[in-house]
Amino acid sequence: HPQLEVPVFAETLEEFRGNTSQIFHGILLDAPCSGTGVAGRHPDIRWNRREEDFKKYQQTQIALLQSAAGLLAPGGIVLYATCSLEEEENEQVIETFLAEHPEFSLQNCQQPPLEDAGNLFRNGFFAPLPQQGMDGFFGARLQKNAQK
Repeated sequence: HPQLEVPVFAETLEEFRGNTSQIFHGILLDAPCSGTGVAGRHPDIRWNRREEDFKKYQQTQIALLQSAAGLLAPGGIVLYATCSLEEEENEQVIETFLAEHPEFSLQNCQQPPLEDAGNLFRNGFFAPLPQQGMDGFFGARLQKNAQK
């Protein structure tokens, strides 16, 4: 098997977007977040977060989604993920992004439906809550509509 070479870019997503003409069919955006879903393994998170932090994270997350959107081919998918449980960093980010980007639609993360996985999904999002042996996460699947 030939080795797959993955180029590394030592710049921000915004800088990358400004310096490339490449478009992608799939993008995984693991966004910086408050980390409240992993507080079981990192208890200091409980004391190191303030209410105003959530809005700051939200602004960064929306900006990153907008940059990713500019790199996506028509029909392409962006997977947005955080290890946060906070609505401000999850559902609200997706709602704001979709309101500003009508060329995108929210796709159900549980397609096809998976047996015995109901507690991992909520309202079409991948949203397991922390439990023994598992952290809490959030994931949304956004598709850029194919141009007509």
